[in-house]
Order: sequence, then structure tokens, then C-alpha cells
Amino acid sequence: PGGNAGGRAGGRRTRGAGEQQVRGEDHHAKVVIDLADAYTGATRAINLRAARLDESGHVVTDERTLNVNIPKGLKEGQHIRLAGQGNVQVKVPPDSQAGRKLRLKGRGIPGETPGDLYLEISVVLPPADTDAARAVYETMAREMPFNPRVAANTAKGA
Repeated sequence: PGGNAGGRAGGRRTRGAGEQQVRGEDHHAKVVIDLADAYTGATRAINLRAARLDESGHVVTDERTLNVNIPKGLKEGQHIRLAGQGNVQVKVPPDSQAGRKLRLKGRGIPGETPGDLYLEISVVLPPADTDAARAVYETMAREMPFNPRVAANTAKGA
């Protein structure tokens, strides 16, 4: 009897001044292992294909091999996440709000006519877990008065 494990690739890192490296496309691979490898753990090589832009801006497909560590005790159907294996660099327009959708023409699935890649902006605020961080938020509240209910109604056209 063998188990299988799915591999996933993705990652997220923030860049400076409006540029953000966003979570890449998820890749899934099925890996068949035997009972002994499920019990003791193992390493398997998997091949992943990913789209990228070449020097002239055309979408091409690259293939790469990853050595995946299969942890001991893996159960059938369990997924293994491989963080940071795929990245897309995007310049986020100024004044973008959460929920805004961005279209990256020709950066989607490769083909005779490459598809478009769509991203939705998600805003994550840093925690106010220190006195200094709370002071920054308090300064912003004083210097930049903002009522989210009014802003949301204005954006909806209400």
C-alpha cells in the first residue's frame, strides 16, 4: 500500500515603495510512496513547470526539479506545503484599497495567446503590540481623520 502527498508552491514577501512580491501560483504534484517511506520519511524529486516572461516579454514555461522531504508519519492524501517557490512581482498603484483587482495582461497561463493573471489586493496592517506602534496609530488617527463607513458608502456610490 502506498500513500501520496501533494506538493504546493507559493510565497509572500513585501518589497519597498509600492512594490510587493505576491503569493505565487500553487502547483500540485502527486507523489506515490511506499509504506516504509511513510513510516521513516524520505526525499523525492518532483518536476514543476512555471510560466515566466522572457527578455522580450513573451510568456515561456520553465521546468525545475525540487527535492521534497517527505516527513515520517505522512498519511495518504496529506499535502506538503513548499513556501517561497514561486513569485510574481507587482507594482501596486498608489491609493489602492483592499478588494481592488489588478489585471496583469499576458502573465497568466502560457499558450499561443497567454492568459491574463488577476490579483486582488488584500491589506494587512502591522500589529500595534508595542507602545511605539500604538503611538504611530494614534498619530495617524489625529493627522489623517478617516471614517471607514463614510468612505465605504462613497466608494459604493451611496
